[in-house]
Amino acid sequence: MTTIFDFACRECGRIPECRFHLEMLDRAHLFDLPVIPHEMLPKRWSQDQLDWFQDNFMLPFPIIGIEDRASLILLMAQNEGTVGTQQPWRFIEFLREKSDPRAFREGVEDLNPNSPTSNNVGGLLIQWGTLQQESVSETGYQLTGSLAGIYMIPDQTGDLLNLNQWRSSEDIVTAAIRNANVALEEAMVLANRETFILETTPLAGLKKLAKRPEQAKKANFRLRPLRSHERSIYTVLRPHEIRKVMRLDEDTHRSVRVHERRGHQRVLRSDKFTKARGKKIWINATWVGVSEQTIGRKRYRVILDA
Repeated sequence: MTTIFDFACRECGRIPECRFHLEMLDRAHLFDLPVIPHEMLPKRWSQDQLDWFQDNFMLPFPIIGIEDRASLILLMAQNEGTVGTQQPWRFIEFLREKSDPRAFREGVEDLNPNSPTSNNVGGLLIQWGTLQQESVSETGYQLTGSLAGIYMIPDQTGDLLNLNQWRSSEDIVTAAIRNANVALEEAMVLANRETFILETTPLAGLKKLAKRPEQAKKANFRLRPLRSHERSIYTVLRPHEIRKVMRLDEDTHRSVRVHERRGHQRVLRSDKFTKARGKKIWINATWVGVSEQTIGRKRYRVILDA
């Protein structure tokens, strides 16, 4: 899918004031979720899941882009490398006007009908800010936050509109924080301990990336993020699905059959654990065997150290 990502790259690329947003798009690791958010998010989180996320959750990459049928949201930790859901988060949302209201988790758009964006068709709304966990329950995470800025690019030929006067509007802030909250919960689903991240990269895109350092030295260099058909796209799959995509089950000549070791809880029982004996720890899943395969014009890699 990734139509919002490509549209955002094109529009931000022609507006000098959007240079920062263009750089963030370029650096993002893009996850494509061709679903409606409520189709993949759990109705309830177990206490075990909540406890694990509270202490262990972190994004798989410094900047991730999650595009679903509602919008594209870039997520990053306020302080890179910190762990747990209580840390502050930064987000940038790219929303193509008008999005299908059915694509939102609540089923409706909560944008103020009197705002300057309400009558725009085909433009790009960009809003960015910060998130902070306020409370957590089995129904999900409640976040508070604020908007640092709002831009609107009305259409493919329009000039940038600075809408910062709307960033204190309760309706707009509520809608933006809710969408970013959903993206963060989607990232938690991506962190499922029973799945692995599969990177799919067109070989043509690798060639273009290899040329980037030399091109960047030129005085007239202009940043152009690789589009979705050129860049790596990330999906989260179960091991048997990865083996099918990478055709690993077809190779019966390997001495060690490709397999996974599933993540599991371990209770520390040894006498050497004088202070931690009885404590439950999580043993991460591992992938044994081939983790990279080129098929046709694409390279597939199981990401083990994200």
